[in-house]
Amino acid sequence: MKKKFYGALLVGSLFLAGGMVSCSDYDDDINSLNERVDALEKTVAELQKAIEAGAVITNVESTENGVKVTLSDGKTFEVKNGANGADGKPGSVVTIDKEGYWCIDGIRQTDENGNPYKAQGEKGEAGEPGKPGEDGKDGCWYVPAKDGYWHKQYYNEEGTVVDEATDQKWTPSAEESVRVVYDPVNGCLQISNAVDMEEGQVINIPITSNLKSLAVIPYVLDKETNYPLVFFYNIMGYETKAEVGNANAKLVVASSTNAKAHYRLNPANANTKEWDWTMIDRTVTRAAGDENELLSIVSTERDNDEFIVSLKSNKSLDDLANEALFKEHAIAALQGTNKETAEVMTSDYIKVSSKDLKEFSIITGYDLVQNEVFELPRAGEQELDSYKDREADAQFIYTESIDLNTLIKTWAKEVQGPTNIPTMVDDMVAEGELTYQFSLPAEYKLGDNETNQQDFVTLEGSILKVNTEKWPNGTGAIGTTPIVEIVAVVNNKIVATGVIKVAVVKEIETEKPAYVVTVDPVNMEYSNIKDGEIVNKFTWEDMRQVYDALKITRDEFINQYKKYTIEDGNGVILENKADDEVGTQTNMVEMSFDPKEIASNTKGSVKITYTPTDKFGYAPIVIEFPYVISHKHGEWYPEFNEQFVNGDVAIIKGQMVDGVWTQKVEISEHFVNLKEYKPQGNHEAPVLVLNDDIVYSERLNLEGTTLSNQVLTLNSEINGNELNVPVSIVEKLANGESYCLKSYTIRFVNPFTMTPAAINLSAPFPGRKDSKAVSYTVKEGNNTIVGSDGKVTEYATKTYGLTNDDVTVTYSEGNFNWAQYGLNNEADDYGNKQKLSLYKETKDGTTTYNIKWENKGTALMKEINTFYQVQVVVKGIAVMTENGAVKVTETDM
Repeated sequence: MKKKFYGALLVGSLFLAGGMVSCSDYDDDINSLNERVDALEKTVAELQKAIEAGAVITNVESTENGVKVTLSDGKTFEVKNGANGADGKPGSVVTIDKEGYWCIDGIRQTDENGNPYKAQGEKGEAGEPGKPGEDGKDGCWYVPAKDGYWHKQYYNEEGTVVDEATDQKWTPSAEESVRVVYDPVNGCLQISNAVDMEEGQVINIPITSNLKSLAVIPYVLDKETNYPLVFFYNIMGYETKAEVGNANAKLVVASSTNAKAHYRLNPANANTKEWDWTMIDRTVTRAAGDENELLSIVSTERDNDEFIVSLKSNKSLDDLANEALFKEHAIAALQGTNKETAEVMTSDYIKVSSKDLKEFSIITGYDLVQNEVFELPRAGEQELDSYKDREADAQFIYTESIDLNTLIKTWAKEVQGPTNIPTMVDDMVAEGELTYQFSLPAEYKLGDNETNQQDFVTLEGSILKVNTEKWPNGTGAIGTTPIVEIVAVVNNKIVATGVIKVAVVKEIETEKPAYVVTVDPVNMEYSNIKDGEIVNKFTWEDMRQVYDALKITRDEFINQYKKYTIEDGNGVILENKADDEVGTQTNMVEMSFDPKEIASNTKGSVKITYTPTDKFGYAPIVIEFPYVISHKHGEWYPEFNEQFVNGDVAIIKGQMVDGVWTQKVEISEHFVNLKEYKPQGNHEAPVLVLNDDIVYSERLNLEGTTLSNQVLTLNSEINGNELNVPVSIVEKLANGESYCLKSYTIRFVNPFTMTPAAINLSAPFPGRKDSKAVSYTVKEGNNTIVGSDGKVTEYATKTYGLTNDDVTVTYSEGNFNWAQYGLNNEADDYGNKQKLSLYKETKDGTTTYNIKWENKGTALMKEINTFYQVQVVVKGIAVMTENGAVKVTETDM
């Protein structure tokens, strides 16, 4: 019916606008309109279906001829311009920006006064009996309503929402493009001015689904219970001011920091506004049912498929301890009650952990350099007379006033942040939870006449000013220092008290800026540093120049500048001599270096600051000492002994020690003039180090402390011809740094060579076999060490201390796979089926290894060339593995 109705309207408009039209033109227009109307209905239906299935809108953007909506499942839907919207004209999008204001195509919408439209307000707290509740934090907010107009909404005194329509439309005119509102706050997508729609008509599509379940996202797990964890700082307070500081007084939770619990919604686009939310809690060991005392919900928010709940703690976990030796684990769950159906849904549990904060102090500021916090004395902690020697905490001009609220904060002394900046209760609780109460003690008398300082001022709330009823011109109050008692209150619970002393002045005194003196920098070679030697100084004569610049006397300096701080370190040492009883030629400040701590190439500056007692009358004095440390190693290094080191390689062949061949070397052989070599200052004597201790640690033993006495020993056989050991000569500095002087290679060489004998076999007439015994020789040059029978020679025993037991021989095919040359059906007497095989044979007590060729009837037509492998291990000296040639000639027919 709807399509026919709008079709009829279009027919009328066509006749009125163009007079007579042909039937074919009319039919074409009707068909085109019907197609566009069908497309819109299909788009809306499919979009609603996807949302009902749990899809979430991830983007709404303008296109060339409409608006495109993208869902979390990757699907996109395009809503095109209406009949009057110009083809090719981009669609229009209404969204909420990052600051929470309504925008049309990125431009914020405003009221007649230029105030931007806020998308959502917050409900104010209920007022005290007889007083109206506060307005929402943002006063009011706006919504694009279904009637096409912006509506202004706000909370009334009863806490219900008031809705007022404005005369401003959010829907476009008929000549404009399609407009789509993406409203995640109220959970809807609104379409206006698309095809098949009248001007001002709105299609409203809910973008949320019914909640089916929710589960905690375990970003942080408690190790003890394995539950997801939320943590709070509880701000503990007293019921009365008299209890503050009393160890026996009862403390209660005044407030807490907020913690966030994250929940996964099912489906992701579930409508959380249909539910009333609360936190239920219990203790793990308690048999009783759930309660809702421990936590309260501050606010909730959505972030894609996450439901984020901000929580506040209401109770101290100490209250859950029934006995001294027993403490329960507190757990809590998020519970929702559907506003229409009363259905109840509960999440899984989270572990609740908290720390009770009990120590607070009212402060007026802090100094990070001095690491000092300016605490006010606790009210009632001292007699009033004790304040007379205390410096004023603040001052104000006699013709003006001072707001004490702006001067103070409350320090949570038990919280240690990542920096030295004190943690303030003001930043830990919600706005308005922490307030201050101010009162004037009746009397605070000073001077011989016991003048009551309190008579000179009045206090209204936090505003302190001169009592003009008694002192109309105010000048009579100049120089007085009244005191004010302060009480820090969090939600009607007292957390701290303090007393602030305020000076009434003719004009505001400001702290004088620091007077900075920079002495001439020290440029020093690291090797020239001597421990404890004075490298720079600031003399009393230099200090007289400072006196003159600041127009002070030495006596003033001595009396005023009793406090100083030194900022040094990293091997740079400043020493204050101002406290010593010295003459005018004695140094006031001395600077020295510690070569064991300072880097060999570095620069920086250290300073000493003298702080005056009267910061308004005298300037802090800062004396800076810049420095530059550099190091270039001398060009003369220990030189190689060319008789033993060729290029950068030293070859080690070993030696007989106590009848045992030992592969070791005295490192001093590699260098000349070691006795004459003297390291630079703050350098240790040169030493040899292995470049890779991990690789060589088990095979090598390095003993000694300097090149002169170091010995390197190889504790294992050399595998192959040689073992190359990369080493370096380094000098260690006093500060632990190392400088590499030289690098070279120590090469342990195998003194032996091993040669296997070549084996030549013939393939006899089929059905016969040929075999030869394998053999080898191990030589040192022309001298035989181990013969083919595996026994060592007399020369080997005499020169290398070897016995037959020191030699182990292994024969094998190696990796040459003799099976490729054929297999016989039956194994021979030695268990081999291979036509070419290696076997062991013992006759008359003598064991030999043989290589045999045996075939079973077919003549060998092609010569075989392969290898066998021999490995000879000479204990403590070498492991030699070589291949011997094997040739089998073809059958001679």
